[in-house]
Amino acid sequence: MNNSKKIFFISSIAIITGLLLISCKIKSDNILSYSTNNSFFQLDKECIESYKDESKNNEHIVFITLSNTNNCRPKLYDFLTKNKNKKMNVYFNNVLIQKNIHLGNIHSLDDGFYQNLNNQSNLNLFKSLMNK
Repeated sequence: MNNSKKIFFISSIAIITGLLLISCKIKSDNILSYSTNNSFFQLDKECIESYKDESKNNEHIVFITLSNTNNCRPKLYDFLTKNKNKKMNVYFNNVLIQKNIHLGNIHSLDDGFYQNLNNQSNLNLFKSLMNK
């Protein structure tokens, strides 16, 4: 293999490795995802301004306050209102945690919203991801 082929090969490997690392980073920032039959919303870590553990009586709930970085709050609100009266699935860390939730009336997200994380393991992982 001549030098130019070696350089091309090594450069190609470096570029592919970089792209894979970037895609892993993007995926790891995906905290919560919401989907209906025809639409999808991904709530990334940068969209969460703060959270508070509101768990009690064996329910694993966090109260999430959204930041307005990248218009997160209006984007989530638009997603929810466009899907009013539809069934929605919720994913945490790319794992289904709530299935076929009926979306009724949507209230303002200005103060935040409650999110059930389904179990203590998910709650602990959520806290860990948010504190990184």
